[in-house]
Amino acid sequence: MKGSFGEFEPLGSVPNGISSVIDVPFAYVLAATKEMKSFPIIGDLLNFFFYVYITFAEYTVVDSACAVKLSPDVPLEKMSLLSCGVSTGLGAAWNTANVKPGSTLAIFGLGAVGLALIVYVSQCRQGVTEFINPKELDTPLHEKIREMTQGGVDYSFECAGNLDVLREAFLSTHDVVNLDGFITHELPFSKINEAFKLLGNGESMRCLLTL
Repeated sequence: MKGSFGEFEPLGSVPNGISSVIDVPFAYVLAATKEMKSFPIIGDLLNFFFYVYITFAEYTVVDSACAVKLSPDVPLEKMSLLSCGVSTGLGAAWNTANVKPGSTLAIFGLGAVGLALIVYVSQCRQGVTEFINPKELDTPLHEKIREMTQGGVDYSFECAGNLDVLREAFLSTHDVVNLDGFITHELPFSKINEAFKLLGNGESMRCLLTL
């Protein structure tokens, strides 16, 4: 068979719905990469397989942004945990949300990402105070969390990769926004020109006009 890689023989059947990033069937990619000496080029770009089929490869080519040099003394079995799960959980709380001590959190999912979040909150001298099994509830999970926290948590982390769980996580947070500070003036509608003047002069954030 002839394709983007040149001539090669397919290896067995192609799994349903699986193809490479350049639309070459999965089995053909396996056959081609087994023999080829370099990676394919699309336009002026080298076509990396970093997020496709290199998990169990002995060698691969990646962009420098995806490569980290490690000291020979570093235990590789522990470093393998930092490529995704653990760093994702720690980074979500530490870098992205910047969770402060004393905050309330809800963590949805207790895989590597969720457990890493628990490690972070434990280091902040907090801990897990409640565990909820949604299968044991008669009401939606977010309603239970809002009831337990008197209105919702400060931060919510969805660690399961599920759209329905993401919705529950979002609804579990505080949804009350203080809008009072945005209304700096109230005027009758007949003074609409004065309202625009206040806004133009930077003296008003929002002016509420009443009929």
